[in-house]
Amino acid sequence: MLAYNGTNADQTGFRFGGAGQATGSFLANLIGGIAGARLVSTDATTAIPTSSISSNSYGAQASYSFSPNFVVSGWAGYTSARLASLGDADIWNYAIALSFPNLGKEGNLLGVIAGVEPTLRGVRTFSGTPLSVSNSEVWHIEAFYKYQLTNNIAITPGVIWLINPNQISDNANLLVGTLRTTFSF
Repeated sequence: MLAYNGTNADQTGFRFGGAGQATGSFLANLIGGIAGARLVSTDATTAIPTSSISSNSYGAQASYSFSPNFVVSGWAGYTSARLASLGDADIWNYAIALSFPNLGKEGNLLGVIAGVEPTLRGVRTFSGTPLSVSNSEVWHIEAFYKYQLTNNIAITPGVIWLINPNQISDNANLLVGTLRTTFSF
């Protein structure tokens, strides 16, 4: 499957994940004025400016079922963004997922996902000066197991491990436990 999305937004409207959400680093979400969203030039370190943004996002995803009990999926995305007051930015994300349907019993699902959340890879100013950004990718590693308790109730414990949160290698890794209960009627 291939996807395209074109967006024109004011600074508060550009986010991976939708309004009020931010998947990936502050840098990748081009959040203006945030202390954690810093660009480095030869002269100084500066925050991303607050400005309107236009972007073109491209994505590809594929999934292949090797058997009824083993599926491999993956995706990659690229966003070319233009900050009206600064220049052009390149943002990348990608992942691979392994899933094991019906593991243990019918309706259960084990899933393992590893990939890179949206990460700003570079900025070119309108004057042609490249601004460097942290080359640390925000790695997202996740595992979950959906246990089908009854026909109408499933419990899904999981764990998410974020490496280089906010695209800064000096940041401590984050480990998040999750527990979801799904009621189907």
